[in-house]
Amino acid sequence: MKRLPLLLLTIGFVLTTGCGALSGTLEIASEPADAAVYLDGEYCGTTPCTVRDLDAGSHTLELRHERYPTWQTEIEVRMGEEAGVVADLAENLVPEVDLACDRPGDYLQGEEIVVTGRAVTPWKQVNLTVEPIDGDGSFVPQSYQVEVDAEYGFEYRLPTGTMPGGRYRLTASLGTGEAENLTVVVLTEGEANVAVVREIVETYRETHTYSDADFFVCADMALDVWNMIETRGIDAKIAIGDVERSGEELHEADHAWVLAETSPGVWTALETTGGFVVDDDEQYQEGWFFDTPRGFKEFIDLSNRYNAGVEQYDDLEKRYNRKVERYNDELEELNDLIDSHNERYAGRWLTPQEYEDAERMEERINEQRVVVAQLDGEAEQLSREIDGVERDLEALERQMRRLAG
Repeated sequence: MKRLPLLLLTIGFVLTTGCGALSGTLEIASEPADAAVYLDGEYCGTTPCTVRDLDAGSHTLELRHERYPTWQTEIEVRMGEEAGVVADLAENLVPEVDLACDRPGDYLQGEEIVVTGRAVTPWKQVNLTVEPIDGDGSFVPQSYQVEVDAEYGFEYRLPTGTMPGGRYRLTASLGTGEAENLTVVVLTEGEANVAVVREIVETYRETHTYSDADFFVCADMALDVWNMIETRGIDAKIAIGDVERSGEELHEADHAWVLAETSPGVWTALETTGGFVVDDDEQYQEGWFFDTPRGFKEFIDLSNRYNAGVEQYDDLEKRYNRKVERYNDELEELNDLIDSHNERYAGRWLTPQEYEDAERMEERINEQRVVVAQLDGEAEQLSREIDGVERDLEALERQMRRLAG
């Protein structure tokens, strides 16, 4: 901090002669006026003032002013003489200035920044300037003349409504060149909301443990974070989909996350499993969306039923395929028997033994026909069951789509 050199005191004496006088008179003035005058510790009034009948000899003169350091000197009063003192109170003043804001942290655009400080100066004003450090260049630096009170304090309420988001340098300066500055950050509503949701998702990730992040674990985490964001007054949605690829079907969704409306029409994606804000990834803007946990929970219930139905479908399909495979084997055996019968016995006269053999083969063919018919019926039954499960899955998916925005 710059300090001024101590200036030499200037005392002007105006002398007159009085015959036989044992005391003198002292005229006291100061710049500025209204300083309290103390002679040898005794209050004598405020400048300008005249002290009469002052004993001849050495005296201590002290001037006190609320805005200046105490001014003091030793004076010699001679008998019968009149002396004058003019004091420049600023001679001992060491100018200094400091600066602070009412609270730490960033300020939301539209809030007032309460700027306070202390300015030791003979003048009653401090110059406060505001200039952008970064931003879009649309803000023109501003300057304000702020009154300094009797205790050298000052306060200014800086409006931020016209200040674009970014960092700003506030500088308080005196006419003598002393200056102090600090940096403040003004956030737009969108920037402030992004900061809020970032803190929420990062803190949630740090304070929660979970098992392997399958779809339902992701869903539980997304529900928690959605609720935290909504309680801060920020609209949010629960999103599901596949962030690794596009074009998946609804029932193929394997991940859940949260979208927060940080500015009107601007949705910021939050990776609730990883605990971070997603920047510039369009995959997180695609998928299916739920405005409330109620709809999402209904979707989860339907999804559980759908997955159970898929398992049932897969089981039936495997059984059907095994049944069809056996049917085909048995049908092939039936056809082989028929072909063998026709080759051996059809279209000619048979001996008694051949006739007996033919009857036994026909009996075997009939038994095989029963086996094939039974397998065909069982396969048909499985096919109908598969069709029924498929219809149920289609109905469940329609309900799921109605819930998903």
